[in-house]
Amino acid sequence: MQQPSLLFEHHPIYMVVCLIVAGLYTFLLYRKPQQWNKNQLYLLAGFRFCLVFLLSMLLVVPILKQLQNYFEKPIVVIVLDNSTSIASVLDSTKLALISSKTEEMRGNLIRSNYKVEVRDLENINISTEDIVFNKQATNLHKTLKKIENDYENRNLAEVILLTDGIYNSGVSPDYMHYNFKLNTVGVGDTIPKKDLLIKELKYNKISYQGNQFPLVAKIENRGFINESIVISVYNNGSLLDQKKLVPKLNESVETVEFLLEAKSKGLQRYSVVISSKPNEFNVQNNITQAYIEVIEGKERILMIAASPNPDIKAIRSAIETNSNYEFQVFIPGINKEPDGKFDLIIFHQFPDKRNILTSWFEKYKNENIPYWIITSSNSNFKTLNEKISFAQVEILGRETDDITSSFNEGFSLFSISDDLKDLLRNVPPLQVPFSRVNSNVQVFLYQKLGSVTTRNPLLLISEIDNNKSALMLADGVWKWKLYEYAKYERHTAFNELILKMVQYLSTRQDKRKFKFHTVNREITTSESIQFESEIYNDLYEPIYDKSVDITISNENGVVTNYNYITSLGNSRFNVSGLEEGVYKYTATTLLNGRKEKVSGEFLVKQKNIESISLTANFRLLETLALNSGGQFYNFENFNSLTDRITNDKAPEIIHSEESFQPLINSEWVFILLILLVSAEWFIRKYSGHY
Repeated sequence: MQQPSLLFEHHPIYMVVCLIVAGLYTFLLYRKPQQWNKNQLYLLAGFRFCLVFLLSMLLVVPILKQLQNYFEKPIVVIVLDNSTSIASVLDSTKLALISSKTEEMRGNLIRSNYKVEVRDLENINISTEDIVFNKQATNLHKTLKKIENDYENRNLAEVILLTDGIYNSGVSPDYMHYNFKLNTVGVGDTIPKKDLLIKELKYNKISYQGNQFPLVAKIENRGFINESIVISVYNNGSLLDQKKLVPKLNESVETVEFLLEAKSKGLQRYSVVISSKPNEFNVQNNITQAYIEVIEGKERILMIAASPNPDIKAIRSAIETNSNYEFQVFIPGINKEPDGKFDLIIFHQFPDKRNILTSWFEKYKNENIPYWIITSSNSNFKTLNEKISFAQVEILGRETDDITSSFNEGFSLFSISDDLKDLLRNVPPLQVPFSRVNSNVQVFLYQKLGSVTTRNPLLLISEIDNNKSALMLADGVWKWKLYEYAKYERHTAFNELILKMVQYLSTRQDKRKFKFHTVNREITTSESIQFESEIYNDLYEPIYDKSVDITISNENGVVTNYNYITSLGNSRFNVSGLEEGVYKYTATTLLNGRKEKVSGEFLVKQKNIESISLTANFRLLETLALNSGGQFYNFENFNSLTDRITNDKAPEIIHSEESFQPLINSEWVFILLILLVSAEWFIRKYSGHY
């Protein structure tokens, strides 16, 4: 430690003032002769002088500067691969040997003045006795990068990675360089075994009830040449289809396609299974699950038009780019009348002069179906004002204006892309009647006359009594579609405009007072399912301290019950330890004496990538060690690695730390002041004078 020194917040000249003050005070106190002898007087004056000087000096705020040195031992980090691929190859005796050898190394290194830390793949500090080989994925780069970050500017001497070299997640560590010496220790078996596995499943996550959907399996063959392989598909334990293939080459990948029918709605589990073969090393990778959500049907969009118009085809082509929508057109006198339930009605050229669409408007409006009105310059605006309440169009003459559009930057119902904003700034003009529009709802597009943006809306959106509606005061949007293609050779922005409008209008607002859902629809077996609840009073203000009962049932009908109380900081509830499968849940709570109920489904998937390949990759471990200046060792030579590190005797690192502490905070100053006061008091008392 360097000798301490004093610094001052104020000029050191004030120290002279402190000396003068202390001397003057002492002189005034002890100038008159007292009944003390000469030695006592000198001692009393000396103690009082030191006391006053120290107290006045503290007012100058002296700061004690110290430089402290401390020694950091060399650090060795041992990383144990705790993935299931190791436990699948090694028996319990060999796994126990890994723990005992690692603990032996740890003890030897500590005795050699090393600081040793043992971690698993998740960088959790562990005891060698507590390691459990249950990790479902291996990301070696993430593990090593975390060590690099944790020990930056530290005395990290060595990192030891004990693994089979199999990684199946994250970036390949082959081409990465780490700023520490990495020694790798290989465990496992490098000899390829005969095996069949499902390398990949391809399928759409959503299918419609009653439709057929493809399920494509990629089967990898390792050692079974010219042998018949049976692949089966099951749903809820029932065999749906079965196919055979005969591989002609070793380590080949064959594709098998199944065409299945979506019969039952909800989350469905389809199991693809390869029948095991004699002498097959690993049968865990012979089965893979596909989870497909079967929904009841598409959202149905109906366009009712007064007459044929190019807008119809333009809007139709945009909506049909999304497979979740079913589009239908009805033109009175041309098409068959629509039937069934619809999620959104688009009225084109409404109200027409002949009022042939008015009855249809009344019909669907009374059914509280969301609607979108697209008028034209020939529309009957007097009828329009009678039929809608969220906007009134005042016609000011027989003239028409050629207007373009201007996006309302304050629009907040949904967001749009920069490409769409750019398209709306440059689209060809549309014809609108010379008018004034009065409305108090959200404006999506304003009318732009030349370079002037008016306050008249072109496209506005309303939501009254929980029913959504929109009004566009011009037709001819087909020109916008052609313009985008002519300029960019695409229809992306135009399709976005139509789809965003359709999606917003057709989505019903959830006004339930009790909402309950999972934060994530899909989790893995190593994760927890997280539920979130929202409870409201009659004014739709959030309320708390409500008891929520949860019932969770698996595919076998096994039911588990849970309960929790909501609070301001506790609207979520976690459930862990669930096995793979599709689960149904029901949540209930009591509101105003009435039981509110919400149901749903979620999926728990097994992360089974560790079983895909069990052949150890020592080549990767040799490359990692070589790139970092370390060495590769077989597990049988584990002791030689310990000997090398202990013989290297990595040096300690000296760290210096400069500290600044106000002298008034020092306990020694406080003790000195107490001693000075106590000594003066004792002499006074001992001599009989105070």
